[in-house]
This record gives sequence, C-alpha cells and structure tokens, in this order.
Amino acid sequence: MKKLILVLPVLIVVLMSGCTTQDAAQIMEDSLNKIDKLDSYKISYDYTLSMDPVMEMDGDLTIYRKGDLMRSDMEIPIMMGITMNTVTYYLTEGTFACIQAMDEYLCVLGDEQSVPFSDPESMIEATGNMVEKGILRMEFKGISSVAGRNCYNISFDMDITKLNSITLEEMEMLGIATDSVSDFKNIKEFIINECYDTETGVSLSTSMSMVSDLGDDPEMSEMGISTVSTMISMKATSFTPNAVIDDSMFVLPSEPMSMEELENMLLEDMETGV
Repeated sequence: MKKLILVLPVLIVVLMSGCTTQDAAQIMEDSLNKIDKLDSYKISYDYTLSMDPVMEMDGDLTIYRKGDLMRSDMEIPIMMGITMNTVTYYLTEGTFACIQAMDEYLCVLGDEQSVPFSDPESMIEATGNMVEKGILRMEFKGISSVAGRNCYNISFDMDITKLNSITLEEMEMLGIATDSVSDFKNIKEFIINECYDTETGVSLSTSMSMVSDLGDDPEMSEMGISTVSTMISMKATSFTPNAVIDDSMFVLPSEPMSMEELENMLLEDMETGV
C-alpha cells in the first residue's frame, strides 16, 4: 500500500454559490487574504496521529513563519519516553528536513516545495475545480474557541471516487502529495475539519479522518486487519501573530546532503557494523 503524505495544516479556499456554502467560501477567501498580510507568526500545536488498530502517537509541533521563510519543529515519540526531534525548513534555496541524531542534526535536501499558502491563486483555482466536479463539499459549522481565540469551523467532505478527474498538481495545491490518483483507490472516507482564526485566518485547529480498505494488502491480511481508520488532529496551544522571529531561526544546523548521499552513508554504517 502506497503512503499518502499529508502536509499539515491544510488550507482550502473554495469559491462557489449557495447559502451556508457561500458563507464558508467567503470565510476561506478572507482567511487566505488575512494570512497573506501577516508579517510573521509563531504557533504551537498538540498533535495526535492514530492509525487504528495499528498505532497511535502524540507530540508537539511548532511553526515559525516570517515573510517567505517557514520552519516547522516536530517532536516524535519513539518509545518509553524517548522522543526524536525533526525540523523542516522552507527556504529560498529549497526545502530541508533535519533529524536529530544524538547531539547533532542531520539535514537532507528534500523535494522542492513552496511555503504553504504562498500561491493562493492556484489554490483557489484547484479547489474551485474540485467543487465544480462534485469532488468536494464544504460547510460552515459555527465559531469555536481555541488557545483563547475565536475561530471559524469549516468541514470538508471529499468524494474519493471522483478524484481521477483532477490533476496531481491540483491535489498538491490542496496539501495532498502523491504519485498517482490510484493511491486513493482503497480509501472509503476522507473528511477534513479546519478552524480559522477570525482575526488572522491562521488555522488554530485541524483534523483529518480517513478510512482505508486494506483487504488486498497481504501484510495486513496476515495480521487480520482489513480496515484502518486514520486520524490526524492538531490543536493550537499558543499563537502569536506578528511575532518577533530572529533570522537565525532559519539557519540550517548542519551542511545538507542529498537523499542519495544519506542512503550511501547509512549503507556504509550498516556494513561497518556487520
């Protein structure tokens, strides 16, 4: 089974007509415009990743945004209270993933990715196409309070069976990175909920639920697992708009290497250890 990489938080902007739907569309458009006007911000989340009945983990995620630069710090629990820290940098030179190994960080040049929300026009166009083709339905769910701030709740329900009518580029604009639409063939349900800060438009809460039928996966079948329910949730614990962020926050902690160089290094380590 191919893995789907979901880049979190997902911002979806939809332009369409209707009563409650129109309210949701306007909120999304306004939120995108507000984020674009922010000089900087820092936001921390508690996150949970659950793949029932396979695994569950939770940790902390902090995002720093300053102009066209962005940094995401994530704490990943390993076992027995041990955690691994990863930092993703979105810089003008490219995207870099840095993983803490002992007392130092190992940085790898990743696929070229722009900072989320940096291309609002393409995002609006891609989402509009999904709405027109009946792939995406959205609804305004009222106002909530997260991290002491008010936010607009919006739900997004995706019809997976119609995804073959859009391009991979349009999927990426919506925060869904995949090599083929066939990756979705076993997914039976895909729902996203967002809560956008009423003042700045930044997402204070995100949740994604996905149900996958794994009946044809031999490894899962051997374990007696035919269906996996995946839930990803992020809820802000603190948010500082227009935060003072020093440029040093966007300096890589070590000289980056390519993925090929990393693989060769790991292979040499394995051979040395044998």
